[in-house]
Amino acid sequence: MDDANSASDWMLYQAAVENLDVVLGPSTTEQIRNETQDSELVPQIIERRIFRSWLDWIYEQEPLLATFASSEQEDLIAKFKKLDEQLPVAAQTEVRKRVLQQYPNLHGSSVSGSQLGILRGELSKQRRQWPVRELFKRIPRLIQTLKPCFFMSPLAVSQYLPLSGDASETLMFDVVIFDEASQVFPEDAVPAILRGTQLILAGDRQQLPPSNFWRRSLSDDDDTIVNDDDDTEIDQLVGRESILDAAIGLLGRPFEDAHLRVHYRSKDESLIRFSNNFFYRDNPLLTFPSPGITDSWYGVHDVFVPDGRYDAGSKSSPTATRTNRKEAERVVDLVFEHFRTRPVGETLGVAALSRAQADLIEQLVEERKIQERDLDGRFNERPREPFFVKNLERVQGDERDHIIISIGYGPTVESGVVHPSFGPMIQEGGDRRLNVLVSRARQRVDLVHSLRATDIHSQQKGGRLLRRYLEYAENPEKAFEAHVTMDSSAELESPFEEAVESALISRGHKVARQVGVSGYRIDLSILSEDGTKHDLGIECDGATYHSTAAARDRDWLRQQVLEGLGWKIHRIWSTSWIRNAEAELTKVEESLAAARSRLNLDEDKSGVGQPIPEPSSDLADSDSPMEIINPSTPLEFHLEPYQKAPDTLPPTSGGDLQYEPSDNLIKLITSIVEVEGPVHKDVVIDRIRDCYGLGQIRSRNRDKILRHIDSAQTNGDIRGDKKAASLGNFIWFRDEQLNRAPRSPADITFGHIPPTELETITVSIARAEFGVPRRDLITVVARRMGFERTGPRITEQLEYSIQELLIDGRLVESFGMIHVPGSGSDGKPNIGPSAKPGEPSAVRDEPSKPANTSQEPTAAAKPTLRGGPRRRKKVRTSPTPTGRTGSLVERLRSHGLDVKDMRAEGGVLWVIGGPELDQLLKEFKEVRFEFAPSGNNDTNNWFTRESQPAWWTSDKSA
Repeated sequence: MDDANSASDWMLYQAAVENLDVVLGPSTTEQIRNETQDSELVPQIIERRIFRSWLDWIYEQEPLLATFASSEQEDLIAKFKKLDEQLPVAAQTEVRKRVLQQYPNLHGSSVSGSQLGILRGELSKQRRQWPVRELFKRIPRLIQTLKPCFFMSPLAVSQYLPLSGDASETLMFDVVIFDEASQVFPEDAVPAILRGTQLILAGDRQQLPPSNFWRRSLSDDDDTIVNDDDDTEIDQLVGRESILDAAIGLLGRPFEDAHLRVHYRSKDESLIRFSNNFFYRDNPLLTFPSPGITDSWYGVHDVFVPDGRYDAGSKSSPTATRTNRKEAERVVDLVFEHFRTRPVGETLGVAALSRAQADLIEQLVEERKIQERDLDGRFNERPREPFFVKNLERVQGDERDHIIISIGYGPTVESGVVHPSFGPMIQEGGDRRLNVLVSRARQRVDLVHSLRATDIHSQQKGGRLLRRYLEYAENPEKAFEAHVTMDSSAELESPFEEAVESALISRGHKVARQVGVSGYRIDLSILSEDGTKHDLGIECDGATYHSTAAARDRDWLRQQVLEGLGWKIHRIWSTSWIRNAEAELTKVEESLAAARSRLNLDEDKSGVGQPIPEPSSDLADSDSPMEIINPSTPLEFHLEPYQKAPDTLPPTSGGDLQYEPSDNLIKLITSIVEVEGPVHKDVVIDRIRDCYGLGQIRSRNRDKILRHIDSAQTNGDIRGDKKAASLGNFIWFRDEQLNRAPRSPADITFGHIPPTELETITVSIARAEFGVPRRDLITVVARRMGFERTGPRITEQLEYSIQELLIDGRLVESFGMIHVPGSGSDGKPNIGPSAKPGEPSAVRDEPSKPANTSQEPTAAAKPTLRGGPRRRKKVRTSPTPTGRTGSLVERLRSHGLDVKDMRAEGGVLWVIGGPELDQLLKEFKEVRFEFAPSGNNDTNNWFTRESQPAWWTSDKSA
């Protein structure tokens, strides 16, 4: 009877079993019975089975997850870290390489008036050297090649660098960068901006505004400044007080903005929390938590001097020092206490609100140093970050491990009353000055003051915030309600983190959740046994990890910052945890043991006399291997020996020029031109005279030779250009001869030197000398060709050649000198690539905009004369590449490209240049070009004998 009463329940049970087997698969119920007899665990088992099936489905969709191994991922991240750390060194090495390769041979110049010659002359002087401004005016291009990056104040730019209404007479730069742009008046910035093609402004509107301190100084040398900080005047310019403000007003038009979102300096969040709350509330800085919970050294510390008095002066004592001596003495005590008790290498700086207080502190420090000589070495133990005492206006840009701030102002000597005068704090921009002052420290701030927060009743924003900062220093934890370093009730981001936390607690560890205050939080932390430190931070690949788009930020930058703050970080991958949680917990225990061992070792080593390694950013200090780079080898001028054609007659010749058949004479002319072209017609006539053994050529025979030269041109046996003024009397066998290296003169007549070779020599000398006066260029070209005297004819011919090069854009004239376009010795900006081929080339020299510096610079330009006439204008407009007018060679050369066509000799057609020609050459759709990074012997630079990158095609149909 009892069984009958339970029959309905049994039927329901059986139906549930069948449904479960249908949904989760056959024999599911049987497997659950084998696993447990406790019905309360059944829902958990079913849930796990569902999740496992879901996970298997995901693995099928994403095979990479199925094969994921945490050890392989960690190895991959480690390789990425190593490569990323090597990247800055590689970039620096590449910059050094490109700069040094541009360096000239300072000992090889023979042109005293050239830029190189002028510099060599100035270096040889013992006295009476030219002023800096005159030197920049005389040799601007050479200076930019030697030092492509200038570091100058805006006023120094106006003082030293030439500027003209003509851009060719202005020393131009690819990029102009302003640091601390909030301190630069717009009118001071404009002259520097006019000298660049791109502008970058780096600054913070919440930091120091422009003031007369910066306006009167041409450098950071404080010895030249006479200024009372208490009377600093702010120059408001119709709401645009700085160039940064002016640029922000133009956002979306010529300017784009990018914000620094991460705060790297402070090793304790309390050091930046005040600024984050009052100055960066709209765009708060992301900060990282400190591993110490109760470390009394870090953070903001209040140092009250109850007997401190400010000497503000009075009727009975009209000569006021505007200082607080008691407070200054307390600051000095703290300075010497720091150097006696803190580790070697821990840096220190002192900042005072007024110049007078800073001067008094510096005086007292010097007096104390005389008494305590044993600490002299501690004041300069870190050359890059020496000890300093500065006033408020001069501290921006500095940072130290420990900063001592002296307020100075307080109860007066006479009455003990606090006057509402706090120097620059109550002036316009005083709040931003305070922001600068309180954010200089990496580890600790000591705020030394003789007045209480309640003594300040100023209505100025700076005064009100000074009061708030005093309150904050007195009780940082009470100042902001948001002060939390760890919250046991904080919600974890995922069940994965909850599972890790539960497992760690079950092993007896003290675990903190979501460690941090503002911005970045560490998922979990294992505390020390006494609960005073975070021994190990644990990062799970949860929402924070996946929400970071860049692998560099996600996988190692954050961890690098945290480890720099003293954290030891261990990452648990969710995929590995799901597969084998126990194995991952074992790894956690191993990391924890290593972290605690390291912490104990560090504590044993800490203390006075133990040096802290100084961080290095120098290339030479890097552990990564650095390529040894030497300046480019001195350029040597080469003239190829002139090869004369054999003075033999054709076999069928009768030996008498007057009766020589036309076919024989044309063959003779062609054989001479094939060897010597491009060659002057008069030289061909001389060669024919020698072949026939004649003493001279009579006019009748001369006319006959000239007629046969014309016939040979008409028949296509040889080539020439009767219409080109510079080439009218020259003939050649094939166009490739127009690109041949300069040769020794054919004879003693200067006019017999091919114009193409003269132009190549002229450009090469202008390049090697970084600029030559026109008259000196004419002289040195003639000398290089072996002509000691430059008469009217030689001068006229070279003047014409130079003018043609100027019109064609292969040379430019500026600052009274002729040079190649661009700022470097190769006619291009020193670091970046050349301008794009095919762009219009103007007589006036305009620097090109910086481009991707990974491209290789193109080779030095060579003559690109065509067989047809050269029609030149001051500005060339390139024809459409795909236009099928003229031969392929002519159309390539119309884009200013250096072409060598060796196809007639069984070779290929070469276009000299690097990867930057890729897009342009693709527009010549009738042929396919291949790239050869080193070219071959046909593409070697005739002047330096160095290989050049080039593109080639063997297609003979075009």
